[in-house]
Amino acid sequence: MINRLQLKTFLEKYKEYEKIGDEFMNKIPRQIRDGYFDNPYVESLSKQVDLILRTWINSKPLFDEIDWFLYEWNPEKGLNEITTGQGKMFVIVTVDDFLDYLEYQGYLTDDFV
Repeated sequence: MINRLQLKTFLEKYKEYEKIGDEFMNKIPRQIRDGYFDNPYVESLSKQVDLILRTWINSKPLFDEIDWFLYEWNPEKGLNEITTGQGKMFVIVTVDDFLDYLEYQGYLTDDFV
């Protein structure tokens, strides 16, 4: 289990920084962008984030959920629906929607751990 407020703070900041980076990268010509991302240094950055998350989040299923939210979630492209094993569907539009889903799944606590 993980503290809801701590995770919310992390996810909001992560998405904020991602948006800033995306806006900057979209101003750079495509060929230069492709060259920038195709190297071991940039690849190691995402591996570092994953390492930190795996260390902080000691649950593989919870890590997988957060990984989906960080790297695949995209409401603008329709990649924002999750159906639980019990058949309940969640439409994730905001960080709070995602946290509500995690709470339903039993991953969150109000306690600081």
